[in-house]
Amino acid sequence: MKAKRRFSYAEHREEEAFLERHHGEGRCLASKKGDVYTFQEVAPLEVEYRIEVAEPGTDIASWKAYREHLGFTLLFVENGQHYMFRENNTGERLEKKDRAFREAHVQSAAIRRVLRAFFFVILAVAVYMAPVPSEMLWLKLALAALSVFGVVFFSLQAIAEMQLLKALQDK
Repeated sequence: MKAKRRFSYAEHREEEAFLERHHGEGRCLASKKGDVYTFQEVAPLEVEYRIEVAEPGTDIASWKAYREHLGFTLLFVENGQHYMFRENNTGERLEKKDRAFREAHVQSAAIRRVLRAFFFVILAVAVYMAPVPSEMLWLKLALAALSVFGVVFFSLQAIAEMQLLKALQDK
C-alpha cells in the first residue's frame, strides 16, 4: 500500500534551508530519490532555494516562465515538486527586468481603466439618445448619473496609473 505524506510547511522550509546551506558550501543539488540527496561540486554561492508545486489548472509553461523571470533556475521535478534556486545577489539585470515587467503591468492597467471610462462614455451617449417615456425619467437620470460617475472614476484611476507609470520610467 502506498500513502502520500501530508504537506508540512515547516519541513518544507527546513528542506529549503538544508539545500541553501549545502549550496553555500559549494554543493549544488543534482537529484533526489526519497530522502537521499545527490550533490555536485560548484562554486560556493549564497542562494535561495524554492520547492514549489504548481497549482492544479495552472499553465505550466507560463508558470515556469514567470519563475525564470524571477531569476530561478529549475534543477529537476520530483513528484510534481519543482526544485529551483537563484542567486541572492541578482544584480542590476533582474532589477531592469523587474522594472520593465512592472511598467508593462501598469500600462495594461491604465489601458483597462481608459477602456472602462470609454464604456461609460458610450453608456452616457446611449442614455442621452434613448427615447424614454416621461414616467421613466428617473431611470434615465439614474443611468446618466451612473455613466458620469463611471467616466469620472475610471478617468481618475487612469490618470493615477499614468502618473505611476511616469514615476516608474523616471527611476
